[in-house]
Amino acid sequence: MRINLINVKLRREVVTHIQSQMPSPDLQPAIKAALENAARLVEDVTLLAEMDRIPTAFFISVLAREEFAKAFVLILAHRENLPWTTKLQAVLRNHVCKQLVSHILCELSAIDLFDPAYLDKWPRRVRDLPSSVVDAIHILVHEHVSGIEREDWWDHEQDTPIDPTVHEVAAGAIEKKKQDALYVRYGWNGSVKSVPARRIAPSEWTCEYRRLEQIKEAFWVSEGTLSGSPSAQYQIIAALVRVLAGLMPPEEFNRVWW
Repeated sequence: MRINLINVKLRREVVTHIQSQMPSPDLQPAIKAALENAARLVEDVTLLAEMDRIPTAFFISVLAREEFAKAFVLILAHRENLPWTTKLQAVLRNHVCKQLVSHILCELSAIDLFDPAYLDKWPRRVRDLPSSVVDAIHILVHEHVSGIEREDWWDHEQDTPIDPTVHEVAAGAIEKKKQDALYVRYGWNGSVKSVPARRIAPSEWTCEYRRLEQIKEAFWVSEGTLSGSPSAQYQIIAALVRVLAGLMPPEEFNRVWW
C-alpha cells in the first residue's frame, strides 16, 4: 500500500536486511562525471536542433536527462548513505529507472520556488508534493531498488490509481519513443513500421526540450550539487526514499515528514 499517515505498509516483509548491505563508496567523482557528461550532451542537443536534426536531438535530449537523473540518484546514495546494493547500481543502468527520476526532477523544477511569489509556499511534507512525484518514487524504490512486485505494495482496490504519466514512463513509453527517434522499426513481415524522421512532431520536440531545460536548471553543474526548486524539496524526497527503503522508522516519517 502507498505511504500514508500512521501506517506505512511495506507488505510481505518488505523491510528487509537492506541496512546490512555495503554502504555507499565516495560517489563525488561519479556525480561530477555524470553532470559533466550531461552538460556535454546538452550542447550536442543544441547543435543538432540548430541543424534541424530533430529526431537525433530528441534521442540525445532524453539521454542527457537520464545523465542528470543518474547524478540525482548518486547524490541521494551519497548524502543519505544508501546501501550500495547491486539493485541500486542497476538503477543507474536502467533507462526506464532514469526516466522515472527525470520525471521527478521535471516535476520538482516546474515552479521556481525561489521566486518571491512562492517563498512562503514551499512543500514542507510529503503530502505537499505532486502525486506523480510520490508515485514515481514508490515505483522506483519498491520495484527497482527493493525488487517488489507491484501487487505487493499497491492495492488496486484501496489505493488511488497511479498517475497515468508515471504509469506510461514506468511501462517504457519514453524509452520506446527514444528508440523510435533513432532506429527504423520493422514489422513481423519485414515491412517498415516507423522511420525516425516521421516520428517526432514539433510539439513533442518542444515539450522534450522544455523538460531538458528544466532539469538543466536543477543543478549547479560545476559544484555537483542540486540548486533551484529541487534543492528546496530534497529533504522531503530523501525522507520518502529512506522510509520506503526501510532506512527510517515509519513512526519518525509520519511524525516529521508526512
